[in-house]
Amino acid sequence: MKKIVSMLAIAALTLGAVSAADFSVEYVTKGSIYTETSTTPAGSTKSTVNSKAFLDQDGYDGDSASDLVMSASGDAGGVLLDIDVDARDKTIKFDQVYGWMNFGPIQLTTGKWSGRYVNRVREDAGSWANDDFEQFKPGIVTGDDGEGAKDVNAYDVDNLTAVKGKNQIATALAYTSRPNDSTYFMAKGLIVTNNWGSAGQFDSDKNYSDGNRDFIFESGFAGEVAFRQEGLIDINVLAKSMVRNELVVAAFVRPLMLNPVNLMVGVTYAGDLKDNGDAVDTNAYAYGIDLRARIPLSDALALTTMNNVSNVVDQKVKNGKDNSTMSMWNMVSVAYKVSEALTVQVTGESYMSQFMKIEDDDAVGRDKLGGADLSVLAGVVYKFNPNASFSAGVKYERTGVFASSDWTDAHETEAKFSIPFVFDVAL
Repeated sequence: MKKIVSMLAIAALTLGAVSAADFSVEYVTKGSIYTETSTTPAGSTKSTVNSKAFLDQDGYDGDSASDLVMSASGDAGGVLLDIDVDARDKTIKFDQVYGWMNFGPIQLTTGKWSGRYVNRVREDAGSWANDDFEQFKPGIVTGDDGEGAKDVNAYDVDNLTAVKGKNQIATALAYTSRPNDSTYFMAKGLIVTNNWGSAGQFDSDKNYSDGNRDFIFESGFAGEVAFRQEGLIDINVLAKSMVRNELVVAAFVRPLMLNPVNLMVGVTYAGDLKDNGDAVDTNAYAYGIDLRARIPLSDALALTTMNNVSNVVDQKVKNGKDNSTMSMWNMVSVAYKVSEALTVQVTGESYMSQFMKIEDDDAVGRDKLGGADLSVLAGVVYKFNPNASFSAGVKYERTGVFASSDWTDAHETEAKFSIPFVFDVAL
């Protein structure tokens, strides 16, 4: 693994030197000083500690706690390598590997990367793991873990290169226009590796021995248009179809005249385009509404809030009844800049997978829906210099908060206490 990483670093440095490109490298590692997990069995009020972990350097941010990002860019183009390092089994994963070329206002990009445009209001996110500042990205948030819309490619909707939540090899062609310093326009089209499906058939007389053959697209499709006028508005509209008969559309708006307040509003829709004839009255669909804002309360104090309401509507049987499930996610974070080096931050999040539910046209009672998954992180960020920081805090998480006794009698709940830390250095 060390040899591979060294070779990649040398290659990136060589590219930067040869092409006189801008070169950057950043390394982030995340871990937990202490983690304790406990459960409360269904029908009980007594919790049991299941595990305790000390000095876990690879147990904080999902698949990998270590992240190495190297990039080199110039007027003609550039490359980026994003490597996740797993210290436990000594493996590496290429999270992002891509390059781009510029031809005047035209840019061609190919590889594996996250293709996002939306401003997610993350000015105070720092280096914290996603779950500690932004548990969910814009789009449709649904299901027990909030990621149920991955199956219809509406979770993290603005990432145009992802299929079911995972980045794929993609190729994008983008046109950008900047007629002046304050005006920006972009139009982009992408193909994304996936079996989109058949688009037609060749006739049997085309010299194929086994008769008709399907014409298969091995890539899904996505497109996006964005316009920004400084001091007025920033807007983008996107559409994507990663499999046949699936359509996801979304629009996001930021009114820039509210500066220094950063406000973002978005709407996402996912629909099923199949013609089901008399079997259904309407096809299944889902939608999500995002509202995010960062409000400076003073030169040192800022409030950030992120909110999402999503609804999934099941297929309506002909002459039958509707079924739907609404979810809600809310986040509030307060950051106070004590000095140029030190920031104190508190972030709280709440997710209700079944905020409201309708079965056979009837509303389901709150006693049957469970409560909320809550988390609170209180931490500090210390910057040794503009390119190096250390973050640490205490975090508490709990499921089934505010749930009725009827629900807890039938479901297990979990609590987790941890002391996370983040080390971040860039060159």
